[in-house]
Amino acid sequence: MKRSLVFCVLLSALLASRPGVAQVVVQPPRPQPPTQPTRPQPPTQPTRPQPPRPPIQPPRPPVNSWVPVATIALRRPAGQAGASLSGANQRFRYLKLRVNNRALTLDHLLVSFDSGPAVSLPLRYRLVAGRDSAPLSLQRLNGRRISRVDLWYSSDAGLFNPVSVTVLGLR
Repeated sequence: MKRSLVFCVLLSALLASRPGVAQVVVQPPRPQPPTQPTRPQPPTQPTRPQPPRPPIQPPRPPVNSWVPVATIALRRPAGQAGASLSGANQRFRYLKLRVNNRALTLDHLLVSFDSGPAVSLPLRYRLVAGRDSAPLSLQRLNGRRISRVDLWYSSDAGLFNPVSVTVLGLR
């Protein structure tokens, strides 16, 4: 055993003295310090609790986007009058009425389409001069083209001057 130990020492000295031979030194791995869990970074902006969302409601018409569709002149104290629509003013989701010079009692509105049956919308209320009626929804009609609008009405006194009713539409 002494001979083998001496032989190893001599061999290592001989290899170390030769130029261009690198010595390889194997070192045991260093023990790593234990890692600590990282702290969560605070958010850049503070989070605020969101207010609860209101329940979904049907769409309401915008306030200032009503387009005048037709004007109907009423010359008798009671009866029926109508106007036909042409051009681009044919597809609407909502309609409403505006009486310009005198108060009227509106009975119902008949909306006729290019295809399919006409729809009668019961109104049954009094409309003051210069005011608008409530929006009348046409959404369930799937965007059919309106060809004619007829109105049944009555007034309290005789009409010496014609009363004009403007039909307004919202796309």
